[in-house]
Amino acid sequence: MAANLVKKGYEVTGYDIVAANMEKAAALGVKKGSGIKAVAADSDIVITMLPESKDTKSALLDPGGAAEAMRPGITVIDMCTGSPTIAKEIAAALAAKEIAYIDAPVSGGVAKASEGTLSIIASGDEQAYQTCLPLLQAMGEEVFYVGQTGNGQTIKLINNMLTGINLVGICEGMVLGMKAGIDPRLLLQVINSSSGESYSSRVKMPGFVFKRNFNGGFKARLQHKDMNLATTLARELQVPVIMGAMAQQYFLAALSGGRGEEDASVIVTLLESITGTEVRL
Repeated sequence: MAANLVKKGYEVTGYDIVAANMEKAAALGVKKGSGIKAVAADSDIVITMLPESKDTKSALLDPGGAAEAMRPGITVIDMCTGSPTIAKEIAAALAAKEIAYIDAPVSGGVAKASEGTLSIIASGDEQAYQTCLPLLQAMGEEVFYVGQTGNGQTIKLINNMLTGINLVGICEGMVLGMKAGIDPRLLLQVINSSSGESYSSRVKMPGFVFKRNFNGGFKARLQHKDMNLATTLARELQVPVIMGAMAQQYFLAALSGGRGEEDASVIVTLLESITGTEVRL
């Protein structure tokens, strides 16, 4: 994402606590910052992309955090997938410092991030959003403005809950087909031409499961995190999400089995171990 900003002519200074990540970014044209406060002090727009909202809040607002060095009038764009509640807390704290805040989670995975074709779901300060829109368009093919702070996070959590449900469904269906003796390539071809088609059937099955390679992609740990945030929000709002809660258990099982760092489609192996079959070509 940072590399796509560089390609579009933006001057980008970055910082990551993982030195190897900084080196990779530097090789793509990102200037290496010496720390979060140093980067924030010299930036008109600060973009954060961290695993969870609590990490973003800590990096921005903890003692020694980036907000201490920010000038009034700048904008913070938070692009993690996280908690709508924490997004509102961050927005309020930054507003007290006259700093605009946009929560703008993304969808599309590693491939679309590299291509600059992400979907970006932005909410919060509308004036700041309009100012930052060209920058967001440098990273995303479709950019949506969805209203007040936290709406972007809420919509992203709903999307990722559906992704998890669909992934569980296609894994169950493919294992069932294998057990019944159906050719998996033919089964998937029919599904992808029929009403059972989904992102998971189009991308996860051929890209990970058929290849028996679960490296890269969207980690099972992060899928579980997003499912947990979605079901937590549902409990707060007293909305039953029965399928979401059930699907979440697959990703919890992947974590318990030590496979949380692999692509979320690794959950297929749980079914395979139970049934004594394997989805492979």
